[in-house]
Amino acid sequence: MEYSNNRKIHKITLPVPGPIGSVHIYLIEGKEPTLIDVGIKTEEAWKSLIEQLENLGYHPCDIKHIVLTHHHADHVGLLDRFPDDVKVYGHFKMDPWISQETTLYKQFDSFINTYRIIYGIPENFQNKLLNINDSLTLSCKRSLTNVVSEGDEIPSIPDFKIIETPGHSSTHICLYRERDGLLIGGDTLIQNVFLNTMLEPPALGETQRPKLLFQYNESIGKLKNLPIKRILPGHGQEIVDIHALIEQQFKKQKKRMKRVIKVLKEKPQTVFEVCTKLFVGFYEIQFLLALSETVGILDLLEQEKQIEMNCLREKWVYQISE
Repeated sequence: MEYSNNRKIHKITLPVPGPIGSVHIYLIEGKEPTLIDVGIKTEEAWKSLIEQLENLGYHPCDIKHIVLTHHHADHVGLLDRFPDDVKVYGHFKMDPWISQETTLYKQFDSFINTYRIIYGIPENFQNKLLNINDSLTLSCKRSLTNVVSEGDEIPSIPDFKIIETPGHSSTHICLYRERDGLLIGGDTLIQNVFLNTMLEPPALGETQRPKLLFQYNESIGKLKNLPIKRILPGHGQEIVDIHALIEQQFKKQKKRMKRVIKVLKEKPQTVFEVCTKLFVGFYEIQFLLALSETVGILDLLEQEKQIEMNCLREKWVYQISE
């Protein structure tokens, strides 16, 4: 894939433990080579990265700039393995996550402990919630050197502009090249994946959890209005029909909203109860993903005043609005 001045973008696929399986990161050639994301912190991923870079004529020490699309471990974990002088770019909300800011992670633990009660999650499912300590071992512990926001450029790849796309995470960014409509999309849009938001605690200094499905809808709406020709994603196949994929996303979302209304017409129910009926079978395999999407759908329905929430014996119970 030609970049400019005969430079190329190379896709590097690295292994990820568990159901995710793999992640795509991207090397952009140039006088100062740039990596978009770095992969998860495992020896297998590191060895694979070294081997693939060498096949392209590079070594990790040759990388001068790293751009992180978001803070999830499968995208940032290997950051610790790169030299101290590499410049690291990311959204300003990312730094507490990748530097493992103690206050944020204590807040995360408190968030999980509170919400497992109010969502009505039974004890035998509580261990299926994200174990933050396990995820930290696969992430990095390093700070950004440069903060980026909407419209910014990375010096080594000036053809690309930063687009803020919160939703999959509160820290998510994409890189857009206007001249040919190329988007390096991280995890914002992935072919055949329709559960794409993850519960997060409030950001440092904030008191409300981010309503990421609201943000996600706004972000993909923003992308829909750009003349994007293709997307290089963090997982799965290259995307060449962005509008069809976005339309599928919204149709699936509307279908789930209707399903939740049908479920709540039977009787008022907790978040967990709705989750088990919205994602029959799947919730037992990927509980955090199913729970996150359920919360997002309930947020949307509550915003539209189709449903309302009452607190009953420390649990949130949702019902059809009167």
